[in-house]
Amino acid sequence: MAKTFRGPRRGSAAYNALDQLVHLGGSATFGQLTGAVLSYFRSAQRFNELAIEPLMRAKFIRLTDRDEVRITAAGLAFIRPVDRSLTTTSAIAGIKEPLPFKPLPPHHFASMAVRREGADDFRRYPSLMGGVRVPYWARKP
Repeated sequence: MAKTFRGPRRGSAAYNALDQLVHLGGSATFGQLTGAVLSYFRSAQRFNELAIEPLMRAKFIRLTDRDEVRITAAGLAFIRPVDRSLTTTSAIAGIKEPLPFKPLPPHHFASMAVRREGADDFRRYPSLMGGVRVPYWARKP
C-alpha cells in the first residue's frame, strides 16, 4: 500500500520554511526567506535541499522568475486549515455546586496519647550551643 503525501510534518525544515513564508506575507525573495530561517539549516544549499525542493514538489510554493518565493493556495490551505470548530456553537458550562462537607472519621487521626516509653528523654539533656550547655526549653537570645 502506497503512502500518500499529506505535507511536511510539523517541526520539520519544510514546515518551518512554509510557516515563515506565511509570516512574511506569503511572498518573499529567496534572500529574505533564507535570512528568516537560515539558523535551522546552517547553509543555503541545505535549506534548498530540505525545505524549498520538497515544498516545490508538493506544489505548496512556486519560484517566480524574479527569484521570489510565493506560497500557493494549496500551501496556504495546508498551513492554515479551516477550523470547523469555530462555526459551531457550544453550550456554556454551568456553575458546579460544591460537595457537602463531610468530616473525616476518627480512625483517620493518629492517637496522640499512645507513645513509647522514653520518647521525651531528649528534653532532659542540655544542648551545646556556642560552647555553652543550654537546656532544651531555653530559647536563643
